[in-house]
Amino acid sequence: MEKRLINLARSGDRLALFKARNTHLPDIQRVPAIDGRSADRNLLQASGVLAPGLAYSDGALGCAMSHLNQWRDAVRRDVPLTIVEDDAVLCANFEAESARVIAQLPPDWEYIMWGYNFDAPLTYDLGEGLSPCTALFDQAVVRASIPAFGGGGRHHAPLQAPARLRDRLLLRLAARRDAADRVLPSASPDGDAPSGAAAPDSQHRHRQHAGPSLALHAGLCRRAAPRGERERLGGEHHPGLLRREGAGGRYLPRGRLPDDPGGGRRHGRDRDRAARVARRDARDDRPAAGGLGRLRHLGSPLRAREGAPRPRRAGGLRPAAPRHPRRARRDPVGRAARLPSSRGGPAGRARGARRGPAPLPTRGRAGPGRPPSRASALPRSREGARLLAAPLPGGAGPRASPARGRPPSLGRALGGPVHPRGEVPAGGGRRGGLASPEGGRRGAALAMSASSTSPRAAAPPASSRTEGPSSMRHPPRETLTELANSHGSDKGDRVRDRHGYTRLYDLLFGPQRDAPIAFLEIGLAVGGPETADGRVERRVASPSVAMWLDYFPQARIYGFDISDFSHIHHERFTFVRGDAGSADDLQRLAAAAPMLDVIIDDGSHASYHQQHCLKHLWPRLKPGGLYIVEDLHWQSPVFEASLPRVPLTAELFGSGFERGIFVDTPVFSRDELARLREETSACSVFRDLAGRVNTPKMLVLRKRPDLGAGAAAAQAGSLPVPATAVQEGEGAPRRVRSFDLFDTLIARRCIHPRAVFAQLEQRLGLPGFAEHRVAAEASVAAEDYSLHDIYRALAHRLPEAAGRLEEAEGLEIELELENLFPIAEHVAEVSPGDIVVSDMYLPQEVINALVHSVAGLRDVSVFVSPHGKRRGTVWATLQDRFRIAEHLGDNPDTDIRSPAAFGIPARQTAVSVPTRLEEEVGALGFPRLAEGMREARLRGWQHDPVERELQVLQANVNTPMLLAASVLVLRAARQAGVSQILASGRDCYLWLHLLRFLQDEIAPGVRTEYFYTGRVPRSFPSASYAAYVRRLAGTERCFVLDVCGTGWSLQRLCEQLGLPNAQPLLIQKMKDRALRGRYEGWAPTTGTTPVLALLDPDRSYDNELVELANPAPHPTVLDVTWQDGKDVPVFGDMAASPRATRLRAVLDEAFLLSTAPLLSRAILDEVTAAPSARLAEVLGHLYGAYGQFGGALRQLAAEHRAEDAAICALLEHKGRSWMPAAA
Repeated sequence: MEKRLINLARSGDRLALFKARNTHLPDIQRVPAIDGRSADRNLLQASGVLAPGLAYSDGALGCAMSHLNQWRDAVRRDVPLTIVEDDAVLCANFEAESARVIAQLPPDWEYIMWGYNFDAPLTYDLGEGLSPCTALFDQAVVRASIPAFGGGGRHHAPLQAPARLRDRLLLRLAARRDAADRVLPSASPDGDAPSGAAAPDSQHRHRQHAGPSLALHAGLCRRAAPRGERERLGGEHHPGLLRREGAGGRYLPRGRLPDDPGGGRRHGRDRDRAARVARRDARDDRPAAGGLGRLRHLGSPLRAREGAPRPRRAGGLRPAAPRHPRRARRDPVGRAARLPSSRGGPAGRARGARRGPAPLPTRGRAGPGRPPSRASALPRSREGARLLAAPLPGGAGPRASPARGRPPSLGRALGGPVHPRGEVPAGGGRRGGLASPEGGRRGAALAMSASSTSPRAAAPPASSRTEGPSSMRHPPRETLTELANSHGSDKGDRVRDRHGYTRLYDLLFGPQRDAPIAFLEIGLAVGGPETADGRVERRVASPSVAMWLDYFPQARIYGFDISDFSHIHHERFTFVRGDAGSADDLQRLAAAAPMLDVIIDDGSHASYHQQHCLKHLWPRLKPGGLYIVEDLHWQSPVFEASLPRVPLTAELFGSGFERGIFVDTPVFSRDELARLREETSACSVFRDLAGRVNTPKMLVLRKRPDLGAGAAAAQAGSLPVPATAVQEGEGAPRRVRSFDLFDTLIARRCIHPRAVFAQLEQRLGLPGFAEHRVAAEASVAAEDYSLHDIYRALAHRLPEAAGRLEEAEGLEIELELENLFPIAEHVAEVSPGDIVVSDMYLPQEVINALVHSVAGLRDVSVFVSPHGKRRGTVWATLQDRFRIAEHLGDNPDTDIRSPAAFGIPARQTAVSVPTRLEEEVGALGFPRLAEGMREARLRGWQHDPVERELQVLQANVNTPMLLAASVLVLRAARQAGVSQILASGRDCYLWLHLLRFLQDEIAPGVRTEYFYTGRVPRSFPSASYAAYVRRLAGTERCFVLDVCGTGWSLQRLCEQLGLPNAQPLLIQKMKDRALRGRYEGWAPTTGTTPVLALLDPDRSYDNELVELANPAPHPTVLDVTWQDGKDVPVFGDMAASPRATRLRAVLDEAFLLSTAPLLSRAILDEVTAAPSARLAEVLGHLYGAYGQFGGALRQLAAEHRAEDAAICALLEHKGRSWMPAAA
């Protein structure tokens, strides 16, 4: 049976504890729990999931929504499903005993509770003539019984309890209100329930009343709760602690409980405690028998700061004084609400049912005709990096960067900020059973982040500085990906289509997250409708609206949809209803909104609607603003057929738009497209950011920031004539270029086609299949043949597997599709009208799909034959129809000598061949990593040779080097008992994302924070900087990371501030005695703090190149001050040249793009399973390879060295006047 474990992403410690206690359940599948803190209660009420009236804590709400999501999946797939929370302990014979229980049930059962619990004292009647009894949960008994419970078997029997007890249980546990009459409680017979003379009759009446459909099996689950939240709420039902007192049949708690040295006095305190709980419940407006209390939305998103420069200081560096920021607050969409039914309990089993909970709102547009999702992200435009080169108009600061003063999250793909520890539902336990959840989760925490500042943001004059409490810590806020996942939006990476758009959005929007921008989203519904005839009149939820309101705490959000969303009430949300195909409706929208900073089109996805909205709303976009069109990969054929025929949006804004090749369309004229191109500073078409498809998925346009009145019109007539525009005579053969397909336009991830056969053999479980597949193809290759011919020959070689060969033939095509990805360099060379020529046995329709879906080419003709190029027969046919200017391919015979024999110029390419470095990494025992390096290299392309070299550097050296270093550091942190890792700015800025991505898997419980630091504040810390470091480091043991250096300034910082628990750790420690002596002359160290390193310090490396390859989006840090309850970094003021800014943007984007293939599951399994010695070997090999790219990196060296000289001058100046008492 399928089993699923609900676990919050941030609760790695609970996941590890669950696995340790339930080793007998190796096949359980972890599913991410929903964080109730991010739930939009108003939207949930509007969608019918929550009922108003009672308060639920964020933890209880998140737990209930997590269960409902799994119920929804069980109903959808009509399969049995066991749902377990991460504090459950299941007995050793759970599989056998649960199967036995199910076999005894009627076949139409729908819901079983393996365990249940109470959050408050339970009062119930035992039967006629007996006084009410109050049951209290005993924490100590359950905790002490976990080892015996988990290691031994259980035998299940019905719980002998009257019907009123059942009814009280269902007030807390039933999945539906009307389920109260359809549940049969039962439990273990070993003293778990009180007994009495009336019990048999009550049980008999109870069975008659309950009916056969549902059964409550409390005897199979146990919850082991630490003291804390559950104890505060009053504990849980524990019938084993009851005793009968006197002839009247009154039941009271026993005189001596396991943790009660006071003996019989305890029961009085229990009654008092129950009374206090009841009074508190009444005061908090919640039921005494159950509900968790309200928990206020605690959050403090912080605004970015900007300021004017102050006079320069020594060494050419200067801080800047900020303006006073406006305070920001978190705006929850709703407050208290209640589920129509309460939690389904800690561990349950559900299957497809006629009844069930209302589904949770999720975001997505799955529908018939949608292509499958595969592959990874690739910006089709060579100008893609420019999207990150400017902030939104509402943001602060002039520097081009993906984030300003704060490490932006790239979502889970790049390891976004760790969730702050927050409340999740409290629970309790019951003696006996098959499963026992453990509760007592942590309380709520402030959701705050490090300050988000511009490069010039800094502290005010010293006279006005104020210091905050030294003990205050500020966990980072949730990333946009985490918000999308928790709100149920498919823009994240866990809900429905899992587009992963939020990974890019975090980079684009991060610098202006706290700015008062104007933001418009077209299309708010979950799924359709797409036309006016399909509008929805009922009230439905919009996960994206809730996500944007949480992500942008100061933004004004506007929504536009064909369906009615006027029921969403929020002071920062405005809704306009209309049709994307109506010019009048779009004019109403433009009149209702101000000039906009961001427009996202997630509407019908019909190309006509996308282009129609762009035409009417582009004038309402501010200069420097972003216009984004999502889901280019899918247009409904029904809507496309019913609307005016226009080019697909991805094609219209592909290579033709970039090169200035325009055609008239029903929406845009050529002049309008030319004017739009002139008003656009960057145009990028991105492929899938989640790594599943190879087709274009997102268009991002950035409006020129310097656009003034008339600027576009003045430049509209100066577009260059495209070189491909050749005038030909009537009837003359059309001039084209021809391209080979495999290893020219597309490549296999596994490199060689025989590797596909090996994968197919593994999938089929047929030993020797790959060898027979190669021999079968060789036997038919002399004549024209197809894939079907190969499998017919294979049937003669494998007669015992003949029944599976039809399956194998289809699976081979699927594996080819899974393995293929585009070669961006050569795809960029293809112009509309060119031709693709391939010698291949795959069917024509499959090759067409590869050209269109994998390579992303549509306006090309495809010619496929088994031997046409090799034998030369295809060229004569093609020359009758085309004038081939050049053929490009990789094979020296079929692609060079064969066309040359017909007078066709040919050019050979070898870009798909693994580089020397890729081969060396594979030879070191990391073949999957080597394949990922090659894929990352081939997916990127820049025409500029320097920018291209930087792309290859990130794909082949820097990103895999940081990946290996991340695994080694996290292993060391786990082994050393480190609870926190501080990633030092600026060199660790990119590395931080990989550490955060891997920390939960390799070192659960370890958190990684960005550390604003530099040689100046580390060597001569001010009082405010010392307070910042102490707040950040805390008292627990931590690693302080840096990429490279002598370790001098880190040692000096730890010694001056007395940080015995801080351990400096470098990838490479420099043994430059002259440099170290120079530093010691300015500020000596005692050497009491050791500096560790991952690489051998005796080996020399070019560390300057490593630093240049790891830029950060902010200047050097001079200090950190405390302002308005947060830490504000003070930056130096050395402006970068435009060329350096551009090259750093290329490095940033190349790192982002290379992480998609390099963080695949196959590669992560390989590197995380490798011994540390082999990882250290490949780390050293990659670290020594930066010199291969020294030519491109050294274009950044002059400014880097000038800044280094200024810092050294400032260090020398401070060394002469330093007063240690300042720290």
